[in-house]
Amino acid sequence: MQEFQGKVAIVTGTTGIGEAIAKRLAMGGAKVVASGVEATANEQLARDAKAQGLSLKVESCDVSQPAAVKALIEKTVSRFGGLDILANAAAIHPFGTALETDPETWNRCMAVNINGAYLTAHFGIPEMKKRGGAASLFSHPSKDTPASAGLRLTRPPKARCTR
Repeated sequence: MQEFQGKVAIVTGTTGIGEAIAKRLAMGGAKVVASGVEATANEQLARDAKAQGLSLKVESCDVSQPAAVKALIEKTVSRFGGLDILANAAAIHPFGTALETDPETWNRCMAVNINGAYLTAHFGIPEMKKRGGAASLFSHPSKDTPASAGLRLTRPPKARCTR
């Protein structure tokens, strides 16, 4: 089924949910740019995409950095002529309670999980509107696990800042 034929997508995160979303969109006919910071994961996704004949390019991008996100959006638009779908799956999941988590880890979590979603929406949605619409997906774990406990605090801000 080619339900995404003619669409251009950016997916943040090249492991786990991000990897699955990127592959599924590409299998559905979208031209996909997946981005992540883990070189090994990026290389593996690129190899998998090539082996499967998918229209899926992989770029290195730290979604907590405005200039990097802006460059990713601009490069994608330049390469494929626009942007239709934005899937934010890049996230870090620190284990531990507020007492156990050091401030540096917490700040990095907020920079990636919240600011990254904001930055991709900030730079991506204007490009999506140029093509007549926007589809934006923000992913997070749905069940309470040690990894998702800290993310409960990030869900409301993500919902508010990306509407």
